[in-house]
Amino acid sequence: MLQETYYGHGIAQEHMEDIKRKVNICTDNLLGSKTIDGLRGNEVTIEEIDLGNNYFAVGQTKVYVRVDLLYSVNGHHFIVDWKTGKESVDLSQLALYGLYVRGAYG
Repeated sequence: MLQETYYGHGIAQEHMEDIKRKVNICTDNLLGSKTIDGLRGNEVTIEEIDLGNNYFAVGQTKVYVRVDLLYSVNGHHFIVDWKTGKESVDLSQLALYGLYVRGAYG
């Protein structure tokens, strides 16, 4: 979720310009992404959007995950984790998402 919160004094103009630039980049990347292509023209079921209360158990330990977007097409689940400028993949995070989806959705 794209969110900035400021208390009291508002947002400085130079900071506002940076926010606008980032919003434009995020919007362009979203509209040109494989995710949007996957959502167009298919029978898509949106399973979750940015829910923060999700967890699965490993023994007695609760492992919490926060999936940005989870949707399914023809019985296949797709996990979307939007990044803010990072291009690296965290394989541990991906594995945790996979374990959560398998437990919650089969």
